[in-house]
Amino acid sequence: MHDLFTFSMTIAIIFNTFVLAWDKHPINYETQSYLEFINSLLTYIFIVEMVIKIAGMGIKEYLSDSFNIFDGSIVLFSIFEIIVSTIVPGGIGGGAISSLRAVRLLRVFKLARSWTSFRDLLAKMIVTIGDIKYFAALMGLFMFIFTLLGMELFAYKIRYNADGNPVDETYPEEDVEYPRLSFNYFGAGFTTIFVVFIGEDWNSVMYDHVRSAGWGFLLFFIMLFIVGNLIMLNLFLAILLKNFEEPPEKEEEVESGPSAFAIFKEMIVSKIASCCICCGKNNEK
Repeated sequence: MHDLFTFSMTIAIIFNTFVLAWDKHPINYETQSYLEFINSLLTYIFIVEMVIKIAGMGIKEYLSDSFNIFDGSIVLFSIFEIIVSTIVPGGIGGGAISSLRAVRLLRVFKLARSWTSFRDLLAKMIVTIGDIKYFAALMGLFMFIFTLLGMELFAYKIRYNADGNPVDETYPEEDVEYPRLSFNYFGAGFTTIFVVFIGEDWNSVMYDHVRSAGWGFLLFFIMLFIVGNLIMLNLFLAILLKNFEEPPEKEEEVESGPSAFAIFKEMIVSKIASCCICCGKNNEK
């Protein structure tokens, strides 16, 4: 394929991304009409690109390339969006129909064809997703178990009044306030577990529950943080770093090298060592 043709399509892809990012709310009718015209023009350009490729390569060779299949799917989706937007009343800015054009943003991944480093990064991400599928299932199982356990321990038991003081079950229900992150139902409990897992202000969540339920429940949150943050997430990072250390095409050839468990062990040891150094400096002071 000619370099000038490939370069022209790359410029069109980048320009299409900027045009879609130009949309805003509220927007006046003239600007919206101008953006609609440019989006339609770019869609026709991409349709012509697909037709030229099919005419020059043939259907069989065209479909043998995964990038062509990906691009052709987006082009067909764009054609569907144009047809529906002309049939359904509402015209320009027709709610959910106009939002379908955001699918064209996926076309930016076509840049991976000419951008080698971007293509390598995507390949490593795909390899990593394949490696962590069982780990993700294990982490989801842990989150599910801890969510059910948290619901058994704290559901509708973490109660505060308007002044922020813990109250018991005899307090009038209409005056009770519950923490935003709680275990009152499964969705809220699962979100709370996720917040503690990533360590995002998890000590405040722990303090809200312990202050109302009792300090004996401190062990629940400590175990949750150790299992979720220090073990599960660090093991995930170890797997991620291992896949990014070597090119995807050489992963099957390389048999030696540190395993994910070795990288995980090194990360844990370094964290413990840094904590000990900090404690030693504080004692000296």
